[in-house]
Amino acid sequence: MSEDVKPADTGIEVTTEEVSQFMAARADHYACPICGNPTWLGMTDGTGRTAGIPWISPQGGLETNLVRVLAMFCAKCGFVRSHELSVFKRYLKELKDEQ
Repeated sequence: MSEDVKPADTGIEVTTEEVSQFMAARADHYACPICGNPTWLGMTDGTGRTAGIPWISPQGGLETNLVRVLAMFCAKCGFVRSHELSVFKRYLKELKDEQ
């Protein structure tokens, strides 16, 4: 990561700690559906960047806005799963509020 790249300040950045918290809270439901491995790696680089899934118009063209997601991949077979980012952040807040 470049030294001049700073985290975005959008309120929906994802930290390594948040990914770890989510995984620990859901460990009983998180085996890979392909190979059964329980170890997942979050696709975040600490800059606030996340993955995005594009919208497709009814005419079949790509739209310019994206659905921001937290993408994770299985550490064994590489299967990729994603969680819509604002729902993910709300879930983390609910976990925190329960404690």
